[in-house]
Amino acid sequence: TSISSSAFYSCDSLTEMTLPFVGAERGNSGTYSSVFGYIFGYVTSKKTDYTQQYYASSSYAYYRIPLSLKKVTITDETFVGYGAFYGCTNISDIIIESGVKAIGSYAFAYHYNLLNVTIKGESPKFADSMVFYETDFATLYGYEGSTVEEYAKKRSIDFEILDQAEG
Repeated sequence: TSISSSAFYSCDSLTEMTLPFVGAERGNSGTYSSVFGYIFGYVTSKKTDYTQQYYASSSYAYYRIPLSLKKVTITDETFVGYGAFYGCTNISDIIIESGVKAIGSYAFAYHYNLLNVTIKGESPKFADSMVFYETDFATLYGYEGSTVEEYAKKRSIDFEILDQAEG
């Protein structure tokens, strides 16, 4: 039901992770504990041996995400909140399973090495055009006729149709 801050601190060799939700708990949004890096722990200054995820609030926060981490699968999230994967530049593949109902602003912003995002929900609501702000990536995967496909087409993002039988 929850993951504590720094639960994965110093797990510097992780290459992929499967988690039920983003941050501290399911549906969490609008706080420093609602971003992916929260589970890796807070640091007070920028370093070069891991990725820092910044949470834009009234104060600065940096999270210690291992550079080796390339793939993240979220299995049971209802809301991918504001800035959930903001600046997680080392991650190349993100898979969001079918339970997601909404995706917040800047959820995948400033993410320069992102290759593929898979969103298996049929009708998640996208907050706005800022979901992928300043993010270049290869392909957005989703179901035919979904809001994911609609979002990709409106924003000229490469889109690939997922087979619903496999989903």
